Parts: sequence; structure tokens; C-alpha cells
Amino acid sequence: KTAAFHALCRFRNNNFAVTDELFLPIGAGCFPHGAALNHSCRPNCLLGFELQQGSPPKQVVRVLEHVAAGYELTHSYVDLALPSWQRHEQLREVYGFDCGCCACRDGEGSSKDVMLSSDKGGTGAVASAGCPLPAALPSEERTVSLAE
Repeated sequence: KTAAFHALCRFRNNNFAVTDELFLPIGAGCFPHGAALNHSCRPNCLLGFELQQGSPPKQVVRVLEHVAAGYELTHSYVDLALPSWQRHEQLREVYGFDCGCCACRDGEGSSKDVMLSSDKGGTGAVASAGCPLPAALPSEERTVSLAE
């Protein structure tokens, strides 16, 4: 593989969707300072953009909590509303690594995964590819409501 190919792969993984105030994508850009931040499923900062007509977008790092001097700033590379197995799959496929952040090491995702993937009774998972949770029992009420 050529040096140009490797450079393009790094560019793709370090490129950002430029978003508006509602976090809807409106463009893309390369922001080296933001690209230097590592991923965490329990991030301590959020990346946003300041947009002014006629000027290039400016990436802004906003901390979500007090961060002591010298402590690493992290943000999430993927949607935190996804269950952990889907976040891990995206990180592996898009960024080429297995997540080893403090949240994943501590097993924080399991209770959130149940909340994100269980049926309304919290007794089983709604069918989803790769979901390690037990499937919800058949429900005539759910079947009828889905058919409406």
C-alpha cells in the first residue's frame, strides 16, 4: 500500500462532520486539534462548531465536567445513544480499534444496553443484529400495535 493510501485513510478517520446548533451535519472539515482527542464511551467533552457567515467553521471543545489540569480530554467518535455492541462494531469497522475506554473496562454499558434494547416491560430485547440480550417473549399486544 502506498503512502498516499495511508494518508487518505488517516484523513477519513480524522475528518469531522460540521454540525449546526442542533448537531445536524451541514458539511465536513479537517480539524487537527479535535483529531488529537481520543475516544471514550464516557467522554468528558463535546465537540461543536461556531458558524459565522463568510468565515470557515471553528471547532469548539466544550467540557462536560470539571477536568483537572493534565487529565486527558476525550469525546465519543460514535453515537452514545447506541447500545455498546453497536458502538463497538462501529469503532471496529470505521476506526479500526476495539474500545478499551474506562466505561467499557468497568462494564458500564450493560444496564444502559438493557434500557436501550429491552421491551417496555424490561424483560427482553427487541430483535437486533448482534444483540447479546435474550429476546423478548412474543407479545400479541406488540404484534397488534406494530400492525396498526
